[in-house]
Amino acid sequence: MKILVVGKGGREHALIKAMDESATQTELYSFPGSDAISELAQIVEVDGLESLIGWMKQNGIELCVAGEESYLVKGEGLANLCEKEGIPCWGPH
Repeated sequence: MKILVVGKGGREHALIKAMDESATQTELYSFPGSDAISELAQIVEVDGLESLIGWMKQNGIELCVAGEESYLVKGEGLANLCEKEGIPCWGPH
């Protein structure tokens, strides 16, 4: 499963670490990520949420995990943008 975790803090690092240690085979990505997160997940380098949505579609992301609240309220909101494009997103609309 291809999973993108959005955020750069300790909460996102903990989520990625738990997913990395799970028995489920996953490809983990993060935006914007951090140095610590980059040890566990591939950092996605895009400019803004619209570009991130395009990247997710292009790379077949199967689940977006909105860890950082700021992305949920920015513009139309990450969960709302994902819903419009048919990308499952764990996070409130």
